[in-house]
Amino acid sequence: MKELLLSFIFALVVGSAINGYSQGESEPANALEAASTESAVDSTASVADISDSRFNSEVLDSDTPVLVDFWATWCGPCKVMHPVIRDLAAEYDGKIKVLRMDVDKNPKTTGKYDISEIPTFLFFKGGNKVASFTGVTPKERLAEAIRKVLQ
Repeated sequence: MKELLLSFIFALVVGSAINGYSQGESEPANALEAASTESAVDSTASVADISDSRFNSEVLDSDTPVLVDFWATWCGPCKVMHPVIRDLAAEYDGKIKVLRMDVDKNPKTTGKYDISEIPTFLFFKGGNKVASFTGVTPKERLAEAIRKVLQ
């Protein structure tokens, strides 16, 4: 219960910071937001939404390694991570498939992989989960995981 309360408070703080920044503040409201906005890669690669019904064909049966971002529309830390995930999709376009799954709309897959905190990032290769990260994660840690998955 204490962990749930702390997660909720963290989401509120991060969400408030994002909201303030999006309403015209000239500087990022906190270090997490600054980290997510510092790289502005022009992205032609997109991060496609995935559903329970397409998970097997798009992720487990993929010949290309896959990064799945489990998120929700109400999640402040998820919003902080969206630019980072878009940047990674652009940087590794053609080498890794980057998808995102709304946990509220896809309970089957979310339950199967025991996603209890968001954002959660799962890496798949050859149909197997090979790495995972939870919470606001530095771009370089995710990039390092992608490089390992590509080896």
